[in-house]
Amino acid sequence: MKKNILLLCAICMSLFLLVACGTADETNDEKTPNDEANTEVENKNENGKNTDEMTNDEGNQSAQDEAKTITYDSKEQTITKETTLIEEETYTIEVAEGFEFTNEEPGKDLIFYKENDQISMRIEVVSVNDSTYEHIVTNTEELMAAINEQFESYDIQHYIEGNDTIEKAVAYKATYEEDEVIGVVYEKDDLIVRLTIFDQDEELKDALIQMGLTIKAK
Repeated sequence: MKKNILLLCAICMSLFLLVACGTADETNDEKTPNDEANTEVENKNENGKNTDEMTNDEGNQSAQDEAKTITYDSKEQTITKETTLIEEETYTIEVAEGFEFTNEEPGKDLIFYKENDQISMRIEVVSVNDSTYEHIVTNTEELMAAINEQFESYDIQHYIEGNDTIEKAVAYKATYEEDEVIGVVYEKDDLIVRLTIFDQDEELKDALIQMGLTIKAK
């Protein structure tokens, strides 16, 4: 099995051409100019930000903290893991607990499952100024055909529904003996992203795809 995965990785490497509101005095229905001025001062903290803004900021930060998890399905189980923000030169990505991010070479990074590093996702990110979506899609189809001429489309629509930042996306699946390879290409934030997922019987492609779609331009 390990030899199969290594062979698939070699194929992929050879074919690539190329992220509280403010308080107020409620005792009077009408306020004098001085009252309004006093209220405004009371609503300012030592940094000059009013309490309304602080409350909104705190709420936004809380929402961001809550969003730093992914929930995925694996082997008929639903699993939720916290994520860590990884910052690369041109993009950021959220990586779930239990997985590790590493740089392979310029333009190519890797996320792998710590318990089995043969379960992995290669990440290739290029600017729309350096390539085109159509070119990467064609190249990915060639990659899939090299693995198995009978490769097929892979439905990722449910992953991108409601994600307005992803302009277009396509995915394919190819099998080599017992190994499954999924190729995903999408355009987002002036970036073209290709994900190549190597998944065995751990069924972790759901987690890997979700992580891959968190990529944002810096």
